[in-house]
Amino acid sequence: MSSLPVPVPAPMADGGGALAVVRRGWRALAWYVAGVLGESDYARYVAHLRRVHPDAEVPTVRDYWRERHAAEDATPGARCC
Repeated sequence: MSSLPVPVPAPMADGGGALAVVRRGWRALAWYVAGVLGESDYARYVAHLRRVHPDAEVPTVRDYWRERHAAEDATPGARCC
């Protein structure tokens, strides 16, 4: 089994070094996890409402998730559970 070399990001030009690389990696991981968990969904929905339906009332975060989960439960689609 051959292993491919893992590319190591070069240090930042401003002398950030290894710590800057770790910080960038941590931010990238946090951004990915937030996207998978849907943290940006509410902000995207509010932007959509303001752009397409400017007269509509913007729901609270709690109401948004309550309505979203209720809709998923009502129409489960192809999920396993």
